[in-house]
Amino acid sequence: MDKILGIYKIINIIDEKYCVGSSKNINGRWNRHKSHLRRNIHWNDYLQNAWNKYGEKNFKFIIVEQLNKDTTKNELLNIEQTYLNLAKIEQDKCYNLDFKAIGHDWSEYSRNKMSKSMTGKIGILASHYGMHHSKKTKERLSLLNKGLHAGEKHNLYDKTVFKFKHRITNEQFEGTQYNFRIKYNLKQSKVNLMVHNMRKSHKDWILMKENIT
Repeated sequence: MDKILGIYKIINIIDEKYCVGSSKNINGRWNRHKSHLRRNIHWNDYLQNAWNKYGEKNFKFIIVEQLNKDTTKNELLNIEQTYLNLAKIEQDKCYNLDFKAIGHDWSEYSRNKMSKSMTGKIGILASHYGMHHSKKTKERLSLLNKGLHAGEKHNLYDKTVFKFKHRITNEQFEGTQYNFRIKYNLKQSKVNLMVHNMRKSHKDWILMKENIT
């Protein structure tokens, strides 16, 4: 099986809390997460406690964004950072203990633990310096950050209803962008760009306007 590189989430389907991360081998990373959670030794005790409370059957593992195989580690971490920026804004909806892909920016939960002098390894993230990114990656990160800075909600929680139409089959879909993306196996970043009028179409799907019949 080919390795899948990109951004993933572990989601509690009961309350929709999530843990977001990145990997150059998502399936392998998921297997490690599951192994540690099942043995009750996961380094993220916030996630572990929820896993113990709700049970494995109430958690799902999803690929949020799959990237090209030639994406560098530094580019991957910077794309992950855009998702961590949002996670930090909505800390009550996530299990992440750290909001920095490079360096540290502890969550409120982590700070409370440390303030109580609780011991334990919260997480290790190596520091990286001298990052260089392609023009395409810089433009892409800029678009993602514009959405975040504007207070954009992650599409999993955005209940706004949109109408989409397939230009070839004329099939139409009405619902949230999250449900639209999941139903047709579309890329989150592409759908977001369509919704924010930064992209005309994705796989022949277009966002319907009032003048479209």
